[in-house]
Amino acid sequence: MRDAAHDRISEAFQNASVTVLRCKTHGTARPSDAADDRAGLKSAVVALKNLISGAITLSGVSFGGRQTSVLAANEPDLVDAPMLFSYPLHPPGKPTELRTAHFSDLRTRSLFVPGTKDPFGSIAEVENALRAITAAHALVVLEGAGHDLKRGRFDFDPVIRADLCLR
Repeated sequence: MRDAAHDRISEAFQNASVTVLRCKTHGTARPSDAADDRAGLKSAVVALKNLISGAITLSGVSFGGRQTSVLAANEPDLVDAPMLFSYPLHPPGKPTELRTAHFSDLRTRSLFVPGTKDPFGSIAEVENALRAITAAHALVVLEGAGHDLKRGRFDFDPVIRADLCLR
């Protein structure tokens, strides 16, 4: 199934002459699926490193971003920078159930791209969570974006510029 938000993100980066490889994760919170997703992402990065030279940014939206950040925390030399769209800080309405325990282990420069209407974490909550990260990181906010990034047109140029600066 095609995803319009992922298509728009990929197109924006391709238009900026960035090579894009898209991967699909299970999208479930089952621990075995999450481990399989991280192994698949790692395999894709290793394969990509054999095909291209230069910096590699591993990106994900929501659950994919969560798995990307856990992988980066566990293997800090795998990618140059994770880019995390709509990172799910907590389930909607459950701000105490944080999914950020690994943030203090992130040693890779990271880019977080939340929307201002995301029930999985407000901008203030994201800013607070990012304080646990000692490595260089950046925050680019998508005004009006919800968690699914489906409504509205978003200017991805600031995201692309921030990603290029982090490499």
